[in-house]
Amino acid sequence: LAGVRTLVPAVSITLPRARWMSSQLPITGMVEIQDRDSLSRGQMRFVRSAPTDKASGTVLMLPGTAQTISSYAMHVRSLADSIKKNVICLELRAQGKTTLSVDDVSMRVQVQDCVAAIAALNLSTPLDLCGFSFGGRVAIALAAKHPALIRKAVITGVPADRGPVGRAVLRAWTEALKAGSLPAMAWASLTTSHSDWFLRRYERYLPEWVHGMEQQNRIESVLAILQQTHGEEAGDEFHIMNLAKAVQCPVLAIAGAADRVAAPEEVVRLATTCGWAHHTVANAAHMVPIEQPAEWRAKITDFLK
Repeated sequence: LAGVRTLVPAVSITLPRARWMSSQLPITGMVEIQDRDSLSRGQMRFVRSAPTDKASGTVLMLPGTAQTISSYAMHVRSLADSIKKNVICLELRAQGKTTLSVDDVSMRVQVQDCVAAIAALNLSTPLDLCGFSFGGRVAIALAAKHPALIRKAVITGVPADRGPVGRAVLRAWTEALKAGSLPAMAWASLTTSHSDWFLRRYERYLPEWVHGMEQQNRIESVLAILQQTHGEEAGDEFHIMNLAKAVQCPVLAIAGAADRVAAPEEVVRLATTCGWAHHTVANAAHMVPIEQPAEWRAKITDFLK
């Protein structure tokens, strides 16, 4: 494809003992798109499942705030096997190795980027969306603004309202980044986004994960996402409730039962208000795709098949 550069196979650093489900590694690459309304161009990094004649349709995965494709390579491969679709995960503006400007990372611009990437990658439409947290809000915005492109959507960790605890968590992350410490933000994220049992079980790996987050992200980029995409004003065109009510396709909303970033009752309220399906995952906090990957993928597979 023009504008698409293929790189080496992706490696997941999400969990120890994670095992691939099929014989072919997913493929990473860069896709070039126009950078907003300027004449310059930038690249978005992606990981996609290996091409197969058995695949029918496409699933586009969108990561959370400080996540990269490294957290999703395992899911890309497993979902491609189980759902029999082409699966691709895209690093959004201000995420990972994507090279687009971070002067404006607003939801409006994120949607424009996704539309441009879908075209540049020649993805078949209507496609399915699977977004986590920040990526889930981008998924809802994309479905609301471009309904013809989307068949179904699955969102995880997206509440109708943050609530005082969720807002305090985001404030803690923001203040750590303002102080110039990505590791401080990473440690705060680990302790607020994961359940107690998960932290106990994988405590010895936490420093490695913090180091990985520091290596794959930039302070100014993560800070831009936190400051420019978390609007709480009810009259905002891109407030999640306003976007959600405009979505026409079927949606499944997934919550973690112990989530402090996106309270499960608020995820359920968003779903019931809009007439969507919803599911709450036990023994998981905000990071449902990492803490309960098998159940998470099973729910996605059942809904998108």
